[in-house]
Amino acid sequence: MNSGRGRPSPMGAGRSARPGRRLRYVKRHGSGPNPGLVIFAALIAIIIAVSFFVIFSKKGGEGPAYFETETERATAETERVKDPFFRIEVPSSGVSEGDLILVNYDHPYVFPKKTGLVNVYANKTDDFKVAYTNYELEERVLDRIASLAAELRRTTGEKDLTVNSAYRSLEDQRGVWDMYEREQGIEAARLYVAEPGKSEHHTGLAVDLTVVRDDGSAVSIRDCGHYEEIDGLLVDYGFVLRYPGNKKDVTHIENEPWHYRYVGEPHSRIMTRTGLCLEEYVGFLKEYTADGTVLFLGPDGLLTSLVFDEAASASDGYIVFFVPAESGEYTRIAVPDDAAEYLVSGNNADGFVVTVKLGDADDGIASVAPSVSETVKKHVITD
Repeated sequence: MNSGRGRPSPMGAGRSARPGRRLRYVKRHGSGPNPGLVIFAALIAIIIAVSFFVIFSKKGGEGPAYFETETERATAETERVKDPFFRIEVPSSGVSEGDLILVNYDHPYVFPKKTGLVNVYANKTDDFKVAYTNYELEERVLDRIASLAAELRRTTGEKDLTVNSAYRSLEDQRGVWDMYEREQGIEAARLYVAEPGKSEHHTGLAVDLTVVRDDGSAVSIRDCGHYEEIDGLLVDYGFVLRYPGNKKDVTHIENEPWHYRYVGEPHSRIMTRTGLCLEEYVGFLKEYTADGTVLFLGPDGLLTSLVFDEAASASDGYIVFFVPAESGEYTRIAVPDDAAEYLVSGNNADGFVVTVKLGDADDGIASVAPSVSETVKKHVITD
């Protein structure tokens, strides 16, 4: 804040007495009081009386009044309008981008002009394998694969986890579709392969995993002897089993125990704990908005719902809420001022999911509040 700076009076500005001459007051005899002095004294007395009254009068009947300086007024105004949130603007067209986009028969993938794809083989470690050298994934997804593979090897000795499929272009997916249709018929293709343009593999967020031994033999991760460890680590690092057998009527894809999709933390844990697949989860999240209640995962592991302001005042935990896309070029989103991290993802339909991490939040879920459980039930899709 800029503040004004007064200018000091110059030293020696007054007139001094001449050498050898003394200054003296002269009193007039017989002339009586000077009228000018009387009027001047009266004005001074009035000013002093008014000032005394203002300073010591009651302001609004409560406490002494005071004269606010410009700085004090500015400070008071700042305190009055202080906002615990800051505003960001995201392009409304960004609904088709992010870790939580839904891609299926009803929500085709919108191919971006630029991606964050990196070659898996060129960036692999000794902790996992890659079936083909041309596979690509989004960089953040590959980073998590490498991290969980390192932890898997450290804790179990398993080093043969293998990336068996990754990103597919439109042409790649068309080739897979045509092969299934040619060899097994159109119905089999519909059950096991997404139509070109509607596959999760277009996103670079989906990965097929298997275990390939050094002799070339392939084993499903369910049969490798470390399935529980692999599945648990995948959830810990932000992945969900995308096409479980009990959700095929919702996903319209048969059981694929090898197909995992990156959705990020804490969503992978929430989806796994509540049993919601991505189609259901996208609808579930719309129940939580900044002008109502938001989903809150507290440091104690309780998944509950809180009023936005109350959740934002917490020092730890995760806040998750939905923001509908605005009709204009940009959509405005409020983020708590004390957020350690935040992430905005489109849902590939009509809005954005905002994930806010407060402090050193742990994304583990110990229990689910009854209110959230009831909301989950509302969004379980049954066909």
